[in-house]
Amino acid sequence: MTNSEAEKIIERLKNGCGQHRFDESGVWKEYYRFLLKCNYTAMDEAVSEALEQDSRFAPAISALSKLYREAKNTRRTDVIKNEKYCPVCDDKGFGFVTKKEAMGNYVYVLYCPFCEKGKSFAYDGRECKDKSLYHVEPLTKYYSEVEIKEMRQANLERWEKREEREAIAMEGVIEKIGVRI
Repeated sequence: MTNSEAEKIIERLKNGCGQHRFDESGVWKEYYRFLLKCNYTAMDEAVSEALEQDSRFAPAISALSKLYREAKNTRRTDVIKNEKYCPVCDDKGFGFVTKKEAMGNYVYVLYCPFCEKGKSFAYDGRECKDKSLYHVEPLTKYYSEVEIKEMRQANLERWEKREEREAIAMEGVIEKIGVRI
């Protein structure tokens, strides 16, 4: 979770609960420290659940932690979509990198840290209950800012052309059915 996302969660708790202790010395800091270790989407769901259960008092960190684990472990059946188009990953949420190793070339998937869809692909098996070595790393680990800027520019150009083709195709459909706009 980023700093701004942690602050958003704390603001939700402040605004959603009738009584809270965030003004007391050290309370805000402890919540903030705890939230930085969490995934924003799962914590947002946990806060929603906590507010549903009891919005009179801000939940303790231990209660939030329990709700967070439940939210994180529930299998998501809904499809995560970006609110805005992500030009870095072309709204796919991931990218690839080819690494040359002793046994040959290997293609690894990387998640896009710039959009919600990409963040949903973030995975670290080393932090799971049943530990594993599998993990998905961010694009920023293997690509420089310049390379990411180039990806963004190329995808934006491709996206604009796609939008133009779709608009032209839609005009053709409208002309065939005889509707004027």
